[in-house]
Amino acid sequence: MNQPSFTNALIHENSPYLLQHAHNPVNWMPWGEEALSLSQKTNRPLLISIGYSSCHWCHVMEAESFENVNVAKLMNENFVCIKVDREEHPEVDALYMSAVQLITGQGGWPLNCWALPDGRPFFAGTYFPKIKWMQVLEQIGSMYRSQYPKILEYAERISEGIRQQNEISMDLAQNPFQIKDLNDSVYQWKNYWDKTHGGSNRAPKFPLPVNLNFLLQYGVVQQDLESLDFVKLSLQRMSEGGIYDQIGGGFARYSTDIQWKVPHFEKMLYDNAQLIGLYAQAFAHYKEAHFEKVIHQSITFMEREMKSDFHLYYAALDADSEGVEGAFYVWKKEEILELFKDESSLVMEYYRLSEDGLWEDDNYILMRSQQPEVVAFHHSISIETLNEKVKNWEEILLNHRTKRIRPGLDDKQLLGWNALMVKALATAAMKLNNHEYKQLAIKTMEAIHTHFKNEDGAWYHSFKNGKARFDALAEDLAYLIDAHIELYQCTFEPAHLMEAEKLAKSLLNDFFDSKSGMFYVSSLKKEAVVARQIEFYDNVTPSANSVIAMSLWKLSRYLNLPDYEALSEQMLRNVQTKLLKHTESYGLWAELFLERSFKHCELVATGKGAMEAMQQVAQNYLPSTLLAASEEESELPLFHQRFQTQKLQFFLCQNQSCGLPVEDWKMLGL
Repeated sequence: MNQPSFTNALIHENSPYLLQHAHNPVNWMPWGEEALSLSQKTNRPLLISIGYSSCHWCHVMEAESFENVNVAKLMNENFVCIKVDREEHPEVDALYMSAVQLITGQGGWPLNCWALPDGRPFFAGTYFPKIKWMQVLEQIGSMYRSQYPKILEYAERISEGIRQQNEISMDLAQNPFQIKDLNDSVYQWKNYWDKTHGGSNRAPKFPLPVNLNFLLQYGVVQQDLESLDFVKLSLQRMSEGGIYDQIGGGFARYSTDIQWKVPHFEKMLYDNAQLIGLYAQAFAHYKEAHFEKVIHQSITFMEREMKSDFHLYYAALDADSEGVEGAFYVWKKEEILELFKDESSLVMEYYRLSEDGLWEDDNYILMRSQQPEVVAFHHSISIETLNEKVKNWEEILLNHRTKRIRPGLDDKQLLGWNALMVKALATAAMKLNNHEYKQLAIKTMEAIHTHFKNEDGAWYHSFKNGKARFDALAEDLAYLIDAHIELYQCTFEPAHLMEAEKLAKSLLNDFFDSKSGMFYVSSLKKEAVVARQIEFYDNVTPSANSVIAMSLWKLSRYLNLPDYEALSEQMLRNVQTKLLKHTESYGLWAELFLERSFKHCELVATGKGAMEAMQQVAQNYLPSTLLAASEEESELPLFHQRFQTQKLQFFLCQNQSCGLPVEDWKMLGL
């Protein structure tokens, strides 16, 4: 075996993304004090390059530039080069993403940022073709040596811009949360919906489960049929399109077009976890059989391809196989003809292997027919027969696909993303009344507590090869609190609420900014570079602050903690103006606003058979409703003076007012 010509400091790292660059001729260093100190000692600026393992254009830039000896020479002579895995250091990514957005007006990965030795950025961009990259390297290197005062001026201006971006003031006004205001903001938002294909009316197109979850809840609570139709349409078109793996399950990160046809083929844990939970909630409301199939198929995919021996879930699957994007997932017509012979015309119609599914280089992307009943009619078979055939086709195609070279796997396991998966499994277990999914959720939560926490109770962000690294971020603990609350509603084990409260205290001790009433991205125990960051926008994942605000609100109701309710309310007030103006960027905040302005409930079951009865109840879609059940006397405030041990009773509290107990929950009118 040939020995690599070059090896740099990344060879000692765990991240698959960093290890991909360990044999570049660039003298890469990992993010940390050593790299910053070297920059100060040698008076060379930092070149901070950020990406992640499943990023297609990150691979392109590596092949074009970072593997080139001449390019590497320019980089090594002029800069201290740092390579960052954004998933290991989302706080670093957030800082320099703010810089690139201020400088260029847009962001993305690969993210390349030049900074002073103290970390203050002065120039940034995303992907650079090789020739342009070399020009920029020479220009910045020369300017740093000859025009340092101008560089310093740039750094000060950009750093001030970053600080202003992270400023959020405490809103001390006591204006009521009015449902009319939310109705007005949703009405404006509807102008940006794609009423034909679902999702937003632009490309690229991201699923954004945070927003669809809110709109489902809003549609039910406000009886807004337009919102409910839009959510249903979006979920149908997404699961019929190329963004969904029709034979293997699981969603790609986004669609490059408006029709959900051509995905960017990487599969992320955070997307699939949230989408499993979303489809479970949607199934509970719409009772669409196809939504149930998506849940089962996607969980099967996660267990088959994204599960570690530690009972945790991996971060991502790459888009590329041997450098070719989507090669693992696309099909030639000749393959279908060979595999299915006499049945091939039926297979091709069902999976839209026509102009619909044609992509590039005579490759086809499998998409599910939007009218399977019509396909069955064309071929003189029943829909039941077609569905049976589809199961067989999926098995044949999946077995054939396993012979191909698989996409790269990012096998690090992240605390926050695994917590998202626990919540998804717990939600699916409740809505489908599925014991297996409940056990998966419990085992994964146990694995989280085993592998991400040290003996002193400190939490870590990343785990790989039996070792946990990097201090946990606010997002990690926020998602973990949320998962414990959902797991309580799935199991009714009070220990989950106790653990959630304990984690909330940790967040308050280590991440809380008393000036703004919000939570920092990283712990106060860590020294900040440029500025401490506060993230509050909901995007492809909910922000740590919105999850914390919602969790504090739920804990205040479960555990009678008025201080938590007050803090949750203050956090919501801090973003109220922004969320009413741009609701599409504040999906989870909007859920909290909806509960605070219109309706919230606690449904409690006590006595003999309470647990089993509540499991039946939990299969329904119950927005803005917290569930609690116990067959024995409990210390939880919701159960106080509500027990007749041999008698099953349901209690409903709405907006802090409780009704009389009933023996059949359906009498409550939920």
